[in-house]
Amino acid sequence: MVAINENGTDVSLWELPEKFLGTFKSKESVNFDAFLRIREIPTIIRKALKYITFCKKIEKNDDGTYNISTSVFGSSYKCRRITFNRPSVMCSKDGSKRIITFYYDVTSDSLVEVMQFENGCFKLQLSYYYFDGETLVWKCCAQNVSAKRFYKRVD
Repeated sequence: MVAINENGTDVSLWELPEKFLGTFKSKESVNFDAFLRIREIPTIIRKALKYITFCKKIEKNDDGTYNISTSVFGSSYKCRRITFNRPSVMCSKDGSKRIITFYYDVTSDSLVEVMQFENGCFKLQLSYYYFDGETLVWKCCAQNVSAKRFYKRVD
């Protein structure tokens, strides 16, 4: 997966800018419940997620690959040894597989996560990570419902 601009030029990078590296904790979100409802997440889980702190950790390995993890409910979902623009398979706790591809889009100054689901009603999900000042912003859309989650750096 590469980012192609309107001129047909590859605008993705194989390396992530330093500002994205670190540990970030969620501080607030916008439209998150509506986003989860569209994704058919049960009410009890949606209500719990409203009060849970999410933690994102992005680190670069010595070999140039990346580890990207999200921690929630005491569990951590990790993508290890990620190479940008190459798909990786992630297995969920329920045994389902997801194919995840990360790339950095230089034109929007954002880390893009493309997640393809093996089953279910959502086959593809695009998530964008970018900075608004010192705040890391996660943005995702499902059926014209856009959600944002804001993270502060903790390291």
